[in-house]
Amino acid sequence: MSVQATVTGRGTGRAGSTAALVAVAALGALGALVAWWVGVRTGWGQQLEDFAFEGRKATWYRFRQVGTRAFGSVWVPAALLAALGALVVGFRRRGPVLAVAAAVVVAVPAAVASWAKGVVDRPELVELMWANARNSFPSGHTALVAGVSLAWVLVVPARSRTWVALVASGTTAVAAAAILGTGWHRMSDVVGSLGLVASVAAVVVLVVVRTTDGVVTGGDSSVEGGGDWQRLAVSMGLAALACLVVLIVRNPRSNPAHPMWAFVGSVFATVLVAAAVPLVFAAALDRLPSRPSSQHEPQL
Repeated sequence: MSVQATVTGRGTGRAGSTAALVAVAALGALGALVAWWVGVRTGWGQQLEDFAFEGRKATWYRFRQVGTRAFGSVWVPAALLAALGALVVGFRRRGPVLAVAAAVVVAVPAAVASWAKGVVDRPELVELMWANARNSFPSGHTALVAGVSLAWVLVVPARSRTWVALVASGTTAVAAAAILGTGWHRMSDVVGSLGLVASVAAVVVLVVVRTTDGVVTGGDSSVEGGGDWQRLAVSMGLAALACLVVLIVRNPRSNPAHPMWAFVGSVFATVLVAAAVPLVFAAALDRLPSRPSSQHEPQL
């Protein structure tokens, strides 16, 4: 049965078409909890992240130094400008409702991450060799970048969503890798924030759909599904590319004690999740109830 048949009408069609968003919200929350438990509350998780933190030093110091300065100088203004652009596009397309929804997707996860860092207790369960035991879960940097990425996926027309989601996937993946490479955050911090952002974004859209009857956030009735393998391939490809870059900038004269394998593993897992989140969110939006055909779509 086609998706068109499942999104027409206000009864069972809506229940079925919003199931993907409910799954995104639940999986995002679960992912954040698992990341917190493994990275913060288990000794073996803390040990692995300690290895990964030191493993990044097996790359060229000059490369890390330049990369950290460049990323640190541009990421905040770039994120804020991109967030403002998403709000403008959302307002032009559907007025204040979509603009406010995008603003919540950007602001709430970043605010929650900032608050949680001061509340979450990180016990020192093992003797860390390199990193300190100070809590940094979840990552506010990641929450802001991922929130802006998902806001853009939300506000663009359905016909443009796939391409915007690909750009958002790449942007979020690069930011996640950079955050690990700079040493600002651990893997669990980044993955936990990604889960938080995905969950908040899904809940926001669910509220909008329920209160506007799908007029504000219409799905794409032409979507038939079957793109899961493509999304997985894109995410895996970006994760593999990130690992390749890490291996290219490896310093062969680095201290053999630096566990490069741990850093490469953390980069792969983190970038895989970061790349997948915008693609999965876009797929869930495509399965929403189609916007009534009488609604005019303004040109951007």
